[in-house]
Amino acid sequence: MKIQSLAVIFIIIIIPIAMLMSEYIDNKITLAKLEDDYDSKLLNSTYSAIKAYQLNTVNNAFGDVTNEDMKNIEASVKTFYDALISNFNYTGYNSNVMKEYVPAVVYTLYDGYYIYSPYENILTEVEKDSYDTNYSESEKIRTGLKPYIYYTCRYTRGADPIKDDFTITYTLDNYITIQGEIKGKYVYDCGYLYNIATTEDGDRHMQKR
Repeated sequence: MKIQSLAVIFIIIIIPIAMLMSEYIDNKITLAKLEDDYDSKLLNSTYSAIKAYQLNTVNNAFGDVTNEDMKNIEASVKTFYDALISNFNYTGYNSNVMKEYVPAVVYTLYDGYYIYSPYENILTEVEKDSYDTNYSESEKIRTGLKPYIYYTCRYTRGADPIKDDFTITYTLDNYITIQGEIKGKYVYDCGYLYNIATTEDGDRHMQKR
């Protein structure tokens, strides 16, 4: 094959492929840098939100009261969005702008979690001036804190009169609460699990608090 033919093949096939591969690699590098930048800004914003929640909880004498805890979380969420605005150089914009880009914010606590996300207001059949319009106007999308959700699971087995139908409430450590019917008898028990050893009758032990 003549050198001229090899040169034509190189120009027509090899060079375009090389250019495409170079462009592809450049795009991957740019994307990786952008992802790292976004991850860093999200982590910094999350840290600011957690720090705000911790400080509010420590400085609040009523931190264990549900309403106060919800206020602390809502303040923490506001800190999160404010930090996003600052980290993404959107200073001057309302922090609510960032809510369009965050589907949900989840706070995992000791025995359950809160979700801060958009929801549809379904409150109906109320008089026009009975409630604040933020709550009484139905079929509108709101963004707010949903009710507390416990780490629970229901277990069922067997049938009457001997059956198992009980619910276990878990925590982030090994403290659990059991409530319901076990072998046809009502049971309410709680405590810390230690070594999951099995006795002769198959029952599991819990160390009482």
